[in-house]
Amino acid sequence: MSNTDKNSKREIPHLNVRINKIYTDESNIKAYASLIIGGIFVVHGFRVVNSKNGLFVVMPASKYTTKNGEEKYKDMFYAFTRDGYQKIQEVIIDAYKKKISADSSKKEVVRNESEYEFKELDLLDLPFD
Repeated sequence: MSNTDKNSKREIPHLNVRINKIYTDESNIKAYASLIIGGIFVVHGFRVVNSKNGLFVVMPASKYTTKNGEEKYKDMFYAFTRDGYQKIQEVIIDAYKKKISADSSKKEVVRNESEYEFKELDLLDLPFD
């Protein structure tokens, strides 16, 4: 079985989104988000960006300086498959749209009513010694 065959059969785990901060100014960055993957991992630093082609999600990245002084960015997290990338884009943008819609209609946002519920974890309740 080739690597392509193996990758295409992987199931995308359940993704939960938390919109951490929304920007209402004229900036291209519209929001920051966190993603919980399969209820096990949390990744912070996703950015919802508005461009001439519409909204898209920028993966978390780290800035570094090369030996010649040039500043560059390297993704700290990325999807391994196209389906995974598209799913991340979809759930984060959908959660952002729901959040701004709820905020603009002056309704209180209740996390439990969101399709992308963010569950706070109490570190004291984790099953580690």
